[in-house]
Amino acid sequence: MINLLAKHGHFTVNHILALIATTFPLIALLGWQQSDLFDSPLKHRPIIIWLELSFVLLHIFLPGKVRDISWQTLGLVGAFALLGSLSSINAENTYASIARHAEIILHIIFGISIYQRCNDTITRYTLTIGIIIAFIYTVLHVALLLSIVPTNYDWVAHFPMFSNIRHWGYLLILVMCIIYSQILKEQTSKYLYILLFLTVFCIFWSGGRGSFIPAMFLIVSAKFICNISWRTYRITILVTVAAGFLASALPVENGSLGIARLFFLDRLDAVSNLDINRISANRISIYISSFKEQLQSAPLLGMGADNFRYSFAQDTHGIPTQPHSVLVQIIYEYGIIGSLIIAGLLYRFINMSLKCAENKQERFAILCILGAFFFSASVDGHFYHSFSLLCISLVAPLLINSRQENNHGRVQVKRTAIFIGIIPLLFIMYKHTQTFIAYSSPLKNTQQIETVRSFPSVILNNNWLNSDNPDLLKAAFELAIVRSDVQCGNAVMAKLMGIDIDDIIPPACENRKISIW
Repeated sequence: MINLLAKHGHFTVNHILALIATTFPLIALLGWQQSDLFDSPLKHRPIIIWLELSFVLLHIFLPGKVRDISWQTLGLVGAFALLGSLSSINAENTYASIARHAEIILHIIFGISIYQRCNDTITRYTLTIGIIIAFIYTVLHVALLLSIVPTNYDWVAHFPMFSNIRHWGYLLILVMCIIYSQILKEQTSKYLYILLFLTVFCIFWSGGRGSFIPAMFLIVSAKFICNISWRTYRITILVTVAAGFLASALPVENGSLGIARLFFLDRLDAVSNLDINRISANRISIYISSFKEQLQSAPLLGMGADNFRYSFAQDTHGIPTQPHSVLVQIIYEYGIIGSLIIAGLLYRFINMSLKCAENKQERFAILCILGAFFFSASVDGHFYHSFSLLCISLVAPLLINSRQENNHGRVQVKRTAIFIGIIPLLFIMYKHTQTFIAYSSPLKNTQQIETVRSFPSVILNNNWLNSDNPDLLKAAFELAIVRSDVQCGNAVMAKLMGIDIDDIIPPACENRKISIW
């Protein structure tokens, strides 16, 4: 960093903004790990969104050299924002869908802001360092856990900074893409190879197929598509083999970890019986059920953002809280029209990346990196979890190495347009955060219930149903029966506890003729 500053000059506003943004991944991990307020994917989202919002506002109001963004791109973002709002009408929890859609739009605007500010080598270098620091922090944390309780793997199912250790793979594949963005341009060093060894080891050891397969694609394509030198390729192969050997040599006493998972040795019976659904960890049934529900209910506009979490059809087709595929997520949530808009945005992004490439080899490198990442995203929830979306928003703009001259007046007009566009998003996120704070706290007064009732963007906190105050308890049950995803179960519980709720029993529960009433 010091050498870069000496070469390129003093700090600018853009350098300071890049330093701020590069801390976000680590702050998000620390927030998840240290604070009970953000101890799940659902509750983790507000802290990331407010970090991104703070950067966007700084970007809009601070001076400095800013790259232009086309009106066509902003128009597509605006169309997507409008389309998602309409899709939310089809969601089981419209408020939650609106809040989630607002988050998605803010992730996109954050990525645009990063693109407009990262216009020199220092800012681009700084942003990648932030992702790498976050990765090294997770590695140190895993090492600490293993050193304290080497035979106890209870933490695996609820990795302290992710809700599942599989989500660690989202970070691992992004780090692999960063590493190979340098290797494919023959810009290597001993530190890069050390980082490659550490990353490949973690991919092998963690047993995540969603990161393993695209990582192997990057390693193979480095020579046979991007045609790097044999010397560089031999070193990468040696590093990969050494990392794989070490990962296989270390004992792992947990079915969710280990190199055996990468080759489906944990489910040989499914492989021998060609049970594709079991081999895919039930993803095939998730995808088929998702498309069936979406095509039957809302083929054009989709089912609304985050409807997976709230859909009452979960009991019949087994859809979990997230779709485990960016393709399924887009089509299910935003329908055919939304998918076309997103395809337009993706086309513009890829086209800009390739146009700005310096030569043919760099264009192949960009395509290989994008191919590896999108394969991983097509079989897992990269575009669902907010930490992954944060990291993608930081890294993706770095693929566009534009050197265009900017018209200051035109850029200012577009920044003003972005600010006007985020005003309603600010209001939505303010209401959403209020709900989360009230929802996450022990029930102490009726104001908490009214806050959640005014913008019910969450599933009710069931701990509220244990209140010792009869009035608060009845108010909580009333909200639970109206807004919860387990309406009839809450109604039964209320009747068992002697709470009079006959005037608010949902028709669906009445129709079941539950014997208790």
